[in-house]
Amino acid sequence: MAATPPELLAIEQKYAWEWFSYHAAQRMTALNYFFVTVGIIAVAYSKCVENGWRGVGCLVGALGSLCSIAFWLSM
Repeated sequence: MAATPPELLAIEQKYAWEWFSYHAAQRMTALNYFFVTVGIIAVAYSKCVENGWRGVGCLVGALGSLCSIAFWLSM
């Protein structure tokens, strides 16, 4: 039995909403991981500044920049 147009529209809307919901959840999960990563990097950088470790601080800053660029490109 073929779906009538109202039934077909309901099926299409359900499919579209589930597609959106899945991808929105993925983006929110990625954003949460990004916030955790930035928090860890910020603490590491502040400890480097506190102890005067300039070289390690530069590496941590570069890692933070790399993570930010990677997140920006993935979105």
